[in-house]
Amino acid sequence: MKRIFALAVSVMAASVVFAGGVDNKTNLNAGYERNPSRNTECKRPEAVFYNIGGISFMDDGLYVEAGDQLVFKNYANKLDFPSFNALGINKSYEDNRLVYLYPNAEVVYKKGDSAVFFGFGVFGGGGNL
Repeated sequence: MKRIFALAVSVMAASVVFAGGVDNKTNLNAGYERNPSRNTECKRPEAVFYNIGGISFMDDGLYVEAGDQLVFKNYANKLDFPSFNALGINKSYEDNRLVYLYPNAEVVYKKGDSAVFFGFGVFGGGGNL
């Protein structure tokens, strides 16, 4: 019964675990959605984005992480300046497309006092406008 309850709660909670805004993308990876307090990260490769100094506290070895997010967005912007009315250039811009591919990848290799790291992400929400 506990497993069924846990599964039901997980399925219901999964619907709200999607990427946030379009212009102020602070969730550089899917791990941010699990716990937005990433500034002290020192156990996982996500430290590449949020706490580069935390890499020095990781155990020696190779760490690889890759993820993807599904972004629902309803983004609109309208230029509405009175001086533009005379020129006829007041326009509206809108983007309601789903972003299916919003990848991220982090790689850290640490040995002793040295570390090499790599981070990749699509900043700004992907898609087009």
